[in-house]
Amino acid sequence: MTDADKKAGADKEAVLATVRACMDAIANRDKEAMRATFVADGTAVHSRDSGISMRRLGDLPDSMPGGTAVMEERLHDIELRIDHDVAVVWAPYTFYYDGVVHHVGTNILSLMRQPNGQWLICGVTDNGRTVQ
Repeated sequence: MTDADKKAGADKEAVLATVRACMDAIANRDKEAMRATFVADGTAVHSRDSGISMRRLGDLPDSMPGGTAVMEERLHDIELRIDHDVAVVWAPYTFYYDGVVHHVGTNILSLMRQPNGQWLICGVTDNGRTVQ
């Protein structure tokens, strides 16, 4: 394995670690941990039955519902592309609310490597369809 292959593998793991940390923060309803995975001034664009909405990533954790229901967003069939300091994750997902499928869709996450080497999500585009 070449040094370039090792670096590419390390970058892939670091990007996916940031995405996992975000999903874990959602499951744990940990708004600060969720914010720690974002570039605050990044953008989130959501497409739902009610239309398209946009907000700052730094404000996204505040939209998490209160309560004690278990929320889990499971990503699958993840596609990842990295070029130097930019990465894109394309991942279909299933969102569970108290163990029941609530909605499905696709996330597109844009990440940038920060000057300190940390990968942060700078853009989220997703769609969601309620499962009936």
